[in-house]
Amino acid sequence: MEYLEYLNSFDIFKQRQLDKIKAFIKGGHVPSRKTQDYINSGRYVNCFEHALLNLTNEQLKELDVGDSTTKLFGGLANTAKFNVPPTPQSIENNMRALIEKIGLKVDASDGAPLKLTKNQWLIALYFADSKWHFVLQETDGTWSSKEGWTLRVKRFTELNRLFQEGAFATYYKLLELQKLYIITNPYAESE
Repeated sequence: MEYLEYLNSFDIFKQRQLDKIKAFIKGGHVPSRKTQDYINSGRYVNCFEHALLNLTNEQLKELDVGDSTTKLFGGLANTAKFNVPPTPQSIENNMRALIEKIGLKVDASDGAPLKLTKNQWLIALYFADSKWHFVLQETDGTWSSKEGWTLRVKRFTELNRLFQEGAFATYYKLLELQKLYIITNPYAESE
């Protein structure tokens, strides 16, 4: 099963959730957590949800993102569901399918210094040996990472310093930066 098929096979409940997120995106959403850590509310937010949507705790509750029964973003690299180990290309393809489905746009970046508009943000994909991780560039140029089940958002100034310490340092230490992506919300103000 391809990821887009997975997205299209949502039951009515998940479709309502997807519609809420699309409406939210059309309202002009751009990453907005700033220094807020996640709270223990029964909602699980993974690294991709953190980097892509960067919802506040209140927005998570309002949109039902992270509710363990919906798993809207859970299939991004689920090897059991797709019967193949993830690759950087399959993660990118699945990410692009989801981003288009919720109304955002994505472009690969060549890594050169960028001048982003107010409706754009940068995310980075790390990958090695079937393990993957997304991080977000904050508006001040620093980076943030939401690692697995932890509630804390880890912040750092350089991408190459990401996995040197913390609960997931051993798990992620072999990950290599694969690609940077520019995410654009075409419904938000650009200037």
